[in-house]
Amino acid sequence: MNPPQRTRRRLEILIAAAAVLLAAAAPALAGSDKYAAIAYSPNTGAFGYSSECPTRTRAEKEALAKCMGDDAQVLVWARNGWCCLAVGDDHGYGYSWADDKEYAKKLALSECGKQTGNCKIAVAVSSDGEVEK
Repeated sequence: MNPPQRTRRRLEILIAAAAVLLAAAAPALAGSDKYAAIAYSPNTGAFGYSSECPTRTRAEKEALAKCMGDDAQVLVWARNGWCCLAVGDDHGYGYSWADDKEYAKKLALSECGKQTGNCKIAVAVSSDGEVEK
């Protein structure tokens, strides 16, 4: 093998090795994500939430399963962060998600205030399992 062929072969081996390492690391990286979700029923004012879920789909299903009301729907979800629901008069509501709990609460209250009055945080949920009601 001449020097340019040797260099090219080394590059091919290096690229192949990098691909193997990335493929091996991808499931571990994906597995570190955690999800949370909040479902809400405007008719009943009930809500359900989930946290520490491995996928968005599972988080949404768990939140819906915990929410009483035929009109229940998932309003918000978060990956590695916070989701928040604020509720006011006549079951009016606002929701948000953010990396920071206080910012998520502020946004949810702001959105709720556009719909109704007397808004209060109903629930703030982190994807890591922390819950504030």
